[in-house]
Amino acid sequence: MGNPTKVSVIESLKALGVEVDEKASYKDLVAKLASLQPKGTESVAESEPEEDVPEKEEEDVPRITPEQSAPTEEEADVEDVDPPASVAPSVPEEPVPPRIQATEPVVNAVEKEDYLRQYQYKKQADFGSKASDPAPGSKADKMKQFLLSQDKIRIIIPRLNKEDPSIKHSVTLNGYRLDLPKQQYLELPLQVAMVIMDSLEQTESAIMRGQISAAKENQLA
Repeated sequence: MGNPTKVSVIESLKALGVEVDEKASYKDLVAKLASLQPKGTESVAESEPEEDVPEKEEEDVPRITPEQSAPTEEEADVEDVDPPASVAPSVPEEPVPPRIQATEPVVNAVEKEDYLRQYQYKKQADFGSKASDPAPGSKADKMKQFLLSQDKIRIIIPRLNKEDPSIKHSVTLNGYRLDLPKQQYLELPLQVAMVIMDSLEQTESAIMRGQISAAKENQLA
């Protein structure tokens, strides 16, 4: 038989003519009802469900038997193996002398990339020769090294009408002079190319002014 609820206990007490404090605890109400019931009848008792406490499972601890603790035949054989005999030291081989190979002479990087020498001009020196190089450490030498470090620009210097092909275009920067051929494509440092283009613009502008002046004189004649 299930336990009565708090409401049924209160109703039972009221049926017996007992004043009931509905705010009283369930335990006190049941005890009061049990005290009023005659002996021999089934008393109402509070029974609260007990929480099932899970039993701790015993951990399985592996047991080592005497047979397992004893080494196996294979393990015993491994333990009884004798250490390897000492290896006799190997006799070092005689060193082989290195083969001597002919090497190419080391060329100075600046000398190898010195594409400006062919255009150099210097007094008392052959045009474009090594003797035409500026003196080391001079302003002209520093200018040359600076030009060699710049990007190359492809440019052509036009020849004027009826101009002698032997006439070259000269560019001088800080004492470093280059005599450049005309009417052919040249690869020159950026700064040299800019100086040449500026010079050509000035020449073309002068020619245009001369042509305009000549045309005006013809009109007035």
